[in-house]
Amino acid sequence: MDSKTTIYRKTDENYQLKMKASRVLFSDIDKKFANMPFTLRTLDNEQKARMGVVECVKHKLLEPYSILYDKDNELIAQFKFTVLLMPSGSHKITGLSTFDPSICESEYSIDKDESLKSILAKGLTNKTAKKKKKSKSSSTTATTNDAGDSSNVAAAATSEKDGSSSNNNK
Repeated sequence: MDSKTTIYRKTDENYQLKMKASRVLFSDIDKKFANMPFTLRTLDNEQKARMGVVECVKHKLLEPYSILYDKDNELIAQFKFTVLLMPSGSHKITGLSTFDPSICESEYSIDKDESLKSILAKGLTNKTAKKKKKSKSSSTTATTNDAGDSSNVAAAATSEKDGSSSNNNK
């Protein structure tokens, strides 16, 4: 099973290409695909593209995607989903809603490794408590008395100095 890959992705490397076919190919890729993967079939001249891609891969301007093979008469399961990584935690937005492990059988088990069990028990969500910011008011601070009323400490202090009470204003 010796197949040649036809899917590539542009990297961030810089190199001055020597062959004209390589330069034309690389500028085509830069215009059409930017950093997205592409196949050689989508290019205008596939023969010149195959010739130019050799120099680009040699100098690491393009990264080839390897071809994956599976064993004959083996079952393959593939689960895909999309996760948003947010400061409040991760959110699964596409894919299967639940995974039922009873429908799959495996010869491997993680029952013996306690560290793996503890990691899997944590789950995907990251719950962090938000810290409250302290206000920067320097002269007036609010307090609550036993009755549950908010009163201004600075105003109470000035009324006590004057000898008057805020409740005795008639």
